[in-house]
Amino acid sequence: MVQCRCVSAIALATEGVDVPRKTMSNELPYFTSSRGLLLGLSVLLSMTAAHSQNDLRVVSGNLPNGVAPELMVETWMREKVAAAYRDWQADFLGLQSDGGWEAHNRELRASLLESIGGLPERTPLNARVTGVIERPGFTVEKTLFESRPGFVVTANLYLPDADRFSPPYAGVLVPCGHAVEAKAHHEYQSMGALLALNGMVALVFDPLDQSERMQYRNEDGVGLFHGTHMHMQEGVAAILLGEGLIRTFIWDGTRALDYLESRPEVDPERLAVTGNSGGATQTTFLFALDHRLKVAAPSCFVHLLNRQVWDATGDAEQMIYGQLAIGLEHPSFYLMRAPAPVKILASTHDFFQIDAVWEGFRFIKRHYTDLGFSERADILENNLDHNYDRTQREAAIRWISQWLNGVISDIEEPDLDLFSEEELWATPTGQVLDLEGARSVFDLFRAKLDAHRPERDVSWAAGNALEKRETVRACVGVRAVADIPVPVVLEVDRLDRDGYIVFKRLLETEEGLYLPILDLRPANPSREPPLVFLGSEGAALAVGKGSELEQLAQRGRRIVAVDIRGTGETRQMKQGGQGGFFGTEQADFFSAYILGESYLGMRVEDILRTVRYAIDSDGENSRPVDLVAEGQVGVAALHAAFLEPGLIGHALLKNSLESWESILINERSYHQLVNAVQGALLLYDLPHLERELGDRLETELPFDSLGFADLPEGTPLPDGYDDPVKPGLVGIRFSSPEFLNPQGEYPIERLAIHYDNAVDKGGNDWSGIWRGFLIGPTDGLVTLKGETDRMITLVVDEETLFGAEPFRGSETASIDLEKGKLYPIEVRFQLPSGGKGYFEISWSWEGGRFEIVDRSSLRHSQALEVKIRKRWR
Repeated sequence: MVQCRCVSAIALATEGVDVPRKTMSNELPYFTSSRGLLLGLSVLLSMTAAHSQNDLRVVSGNLPNGVAPELMVETWMREKVAAAYRDWQADFLGLQSDGGWEAHNRELRASLLESIGGLPERTPLNARVTGVIERPGFTVEKTLFESRPGFVVTANLYLPDADRFSPPYAGVLVPCGHAVEAKAHHEYQSMGALLALNGMVALVFDPLDQSERMQYRNEDGVGLFHGTHMHMQEGVAAILLGEGLIRTFIWDGTRALDYLESRPEVDPERLAVTGNSGGATQTTFLFALDHRLKVAAPSCFVHLLNRQVWDATGDAEQMIYGQLAIGLEHPSFYLMRAPAPVKILASTHDFFQIDAVWEGFRFIKRHYTDLGFSERADILENNLDHNYDRTQREAAIRWISQWLNGVISDIEEPDLDLFSEEELWATPTGQVLDLEGARSVFDLFRAKLDAHRPERDVSWAAGNALEKRETVRACVGVRAVADIPVPVVLEVDRLDRDGYIVFKRLLETEEGLYLPILDLRPANPSREPPLVFLGSEGAALAVGKGSELEQLAQRGRRIVAVDIRGTGETRQMKQGGQGGFFGTEQADFFSAYILGESYLGMRVEDILRTVRYAIDSDGENSRPVDLVAEGQVGVAALHAAFLEPGLIGHALLKNSLESWESILINERSYHQLVNAVQGALLLYDLPHLERELGDRLETELPFDSLGFADLPEGTPLPDGYDDPVKPGLVGIRFSSPEFLNPQGEYPIERLAIHYDNAVDKGGNDWSGIWRGFLIGPTDGLVTLKGETDRMITLVVDEETLFGAEPFRGSETASIDLEKGKLYPIEVRFQLPSGGKGYFEISWSWEGGRFEIVDRSSLRHSQALEVKIRKRWR
């Protein structure tokens, strides 16, 4: 056993916090050994800020393997991805040595299509030209077509001057990146124009959620979110339907190519594709799957997933389920098409690391060289950051012209007279959803579910209990408990308390993966089974002094509180632009996703390991446990209770997601990415599991996908609902720097944000407001310091300390505080342009050094969370 004394320097310092509390009855509700009576346990889950958390952290410093707890899952997932990359390299070397590329590529293509749920059937394009505009040397046709019935794609077709160039022309598909203006963005306009000026036809088309294809709009028709955020919202639903959002992007591009190929001016034997960033993502997938495309020139995307997980895993439409498991690293998409000409356009200072770009390109170059076509694989490195600038565009067109037109010549982009965004509209209002009969992507998602629902429900009803469990087990990727390795129990510390002992332990479930456990052992144990608790906020917050869980332990109930991966002490602390909406587990979720593994399934196994620990360590009285879960982790707990009825007697879920289908109904979700399982909704929904559990399950305040409970009028709210006891501040983010157009809830856990749109992808200009309570750290004068390169405002106890007048740089202000008292706080941040910005608010007292105000000194209530959500719902 490993012994390590725990004295945490960063534990929650809330001893003596002055929080108003509801009066509690002398009788504590708790599980009985008979069925039911769980609903009363709601009081147990009310978290009190009066607990001292300093001595309840299991890990002081780093884990036994030297990794910080909050980096545990990320580090563990990176190693799994690295192992997959090593396997991929070995497979590449084997194929280079033994051959077999043709069969390998056929299998890879079939696996890729299966991973994205196959492709839709071709339906009439119903293409039409809605207008024509001209510039010297080229003409632009404003075009609409339907990639699926009613699902409209907007595009601009750039045609060369027929007096200068004779048809048929080479045709080039130009999918756009994540710029909001899409086809009207200056880089994509310039590419279309330059292709036409050099005798080629270009079809520049809008991706989903950009330009004329906004799926989320406010009452003024303005897009609610930045494109990548909208893609993530849709991506959660697409995963549940077994697609992945890339399926929609691939099919839009395929039908765009159908339209381009159908044009009489275009030679169908001379087709190419080039795009930047998100457009290069589409370029890569389309080139791999559609052999009509003869040449590719992707810009700022192709590198290595093995390196990408060290920064950010990307957006929903860039992730393919199990792609590493089936052998799809970035170079694979081009190896599948060898020796078709490909030129990688890269930027030295891109967030796609340049050394990873070169490393990936070398695999392509080696294979093309072995085939005798070394000249058909090339690369350009441009000494800029993420871009599609003139150098990139000229290089792409030079490459395409060389292979499609047989012309090797200098391409020089002239000064171009570009169009306004409105001039390029293919629709009357600039939005496809204003067209009669137009369908949204969620219309398509709901239609798919509606088509599958009868078969799904009949199949589920026909199965027996064992068959249903096997269906769920296979879908979520959870082994039978007998097949899950028994965790190693590492003793950390013990605390002697009034009427019970707290054993701090770590369950080492795999190498590098630990579950912090607080095991409360009563001095005079009752005959009730152990109670296993897990909550999104973590174990330490739930079992502190004065808590209901502590009182149950004092009355004889054994409590085992666990931080399953990604919660409590192992919660990922990254706060990227999207992390506030989709959860701080976003990167870890997608690392698992590209490995073909379910993050939810991993959490379910964490619960089952903990349950087995609780039973095995209960001596001669071992029996099924009772399980209590609060918040986001409720979905994992529901699965655990359903899959192992012999281990879990009764379960209570509080504030848990009511159904996956609510994500499709609301068209948005909050912190539910972590609970998404590939294709699950085609097999069952959460209510199916709840009905099977029957009297073994109680639920309280089930939430829809946005975190709202559907309560009948007059329903009393649970104790603790209004208490400011949840760590951090809750906030709302706006897509305007002037606090207009609310996008969604955006919590922060410390008063600091460092934002870079190139990485965080939340838009170039935005603003945020955060509210909650600040816990006084001492009695007396406290100095707060604000630092920013943008604009911040800090209001404490209704007093504006700084930011009444906009400032950049640093400002300080002092205020008298009482130790442990809660003061209302509001923070405002405005980022008007540029896509980069930061703020930090730190404090000091009694001559000490300034430290950033962190989650240990910030609180909010569940009531405030709901109020914020209503603001943007």
